[in-house]
Amino acid sequence: MTTLTPVIVICLTLCAEGRDQGEAGMRRIASVIWCSAETHTGVDMAAECLQRNRYSCWNKTQPSVALMHQFTSNTADAQMYGIAMRIAREMVRNKFAPVIEATHYARTDCQKAWMSRMRIVETFRDHVFYRVQVS
Repeated sequence: MTTLTPVIVICLTLCAEGRDQGEAGMRRIASVIWCSAETHTGVDMAAECLQRNRYSCWNKTQPSVALMHQFTSNTADAQMYGIAMRIAREMVRNKFAPVIEATHYARTDCQKAWMSRMRIVETFRDHVFYRVQVS
């Protein structure tokens, strides 16, 4: 059985959420994880990834060896998995530098109730990145 270490949790989150966005997109998603964990005192980055309804890839099932195999068996996904693993290791080793200051994101074709309380930080490909509005 594979243990879901913090690096693996973060890596799987980056792959599942952003492998079609390239390294630049995964770094933006990693920035959201980083900034969100910073704003939730006492929550580490892996716990941030696993919060209920936070990242859609975790909403229905926990990843398994089969999910990791899916990312590593397809050539294109294997390349993105390697990039995600590198980013996840940077994050866990505290060597990561966020590329945006966002705490949330969603696809451009998605509407969520929380969006009205946020300001848009950036749109990248088919994702919009947000941060809590400061009055």
